[in-house]
Amino acid sequence: MKSHVKVFLVLGFAVASTWAKCWWTGCQPITWGVRGCDHYEPPQHQRESRGCRDAQGVQGDEYHCCPKGSPDGGGTGAFFTYNQFREAVTSNGFPAPGQDKYNSFNAYARTLGKIANLQEAAMALAQMIHESEGLQAKRELRCVQTQCFNEYRDARCDRPGTYYFGRGYIQLTWCFNYGPASQDLLGDDRLLNNPDLVAKDEKLAWQTAFWFWNNRVRNRDGVQQGKFGASTNAINGGKECSAPGNVQAQARFRIYGNVRRAFGLQGAGDSSGCA
Repeated sequence: MKSHVKVFLVLGFAVASTWAKCWWTGCQPITWGVRGCDHYEPPQHQRESRGCRDAQGVQGDEYHCCPKGSPDGGGTGAFFTYNQFREAVTSNGFPAPGQDKYNSFNAYARTLGKIANLQEAAMALAQMIHESEGLQAKRELRCVQTQCFNEYRDARCDRPGTYYFGRGYIQLTWCFNYGPASQDLLGDDRLLNNPDLVAKDEKLAWQTAFWFWNNRVRNRDGVQQGKFGASTNAINGGKECSAPGNVQAQARFRIYGNVRRAFGLQGAGDSSGCA
């Protein structure tokens, strides 16, 4: 069946309505007090965004909006299907993840990660795939034997004989992350005293990943505007964003491109925000 397209004017913006009922706004300048999809009727949910300039050359964003309650319209359900999740992982050369991993991602993405739309979900999953070797490694592999005992040290919060190398699906590091995550998730210092719980407990491996995304990544400048490099900068900017062309930063972005394709998002995404 052919998809018929109608173009009409909403609040001064030309938008496209298809049978899928998702559409792009016009360019909304950064000077506007209200932007995005929330102010349209019927209620809309932002699926993704992309940078633009309006007719006067003012920088802004275009937003891909979907009616709330539709398959792409947000709410409380999953952001994507299991088959899309599977494709997102396997297209990057890793084994197919189980249904349990799909369920866990969607269980915590909104509640702990505060992830707002499909584009942000793609960014978070891409980073987790890179950090955990395709959702397989819950410990930083180079540290498994040595504990990386001379790294990730901070006398302000380290506990004696305890090592804070990467664990979980986003590889939580440093005592100043384990401590606050433990307080927020468990109400005590369990993870500060025993950080390996993050690797041993599948639930905590996901919960700490989304805790980190919400508290350390998603509110960094550029992340909500779809700048994937800004999320890399928040996660490992000191090593990967100090100069252009970092191999690991580029690898992360390639993974993101494959995730976007699996999720049906347009284009390769925006790599800016890292170096």
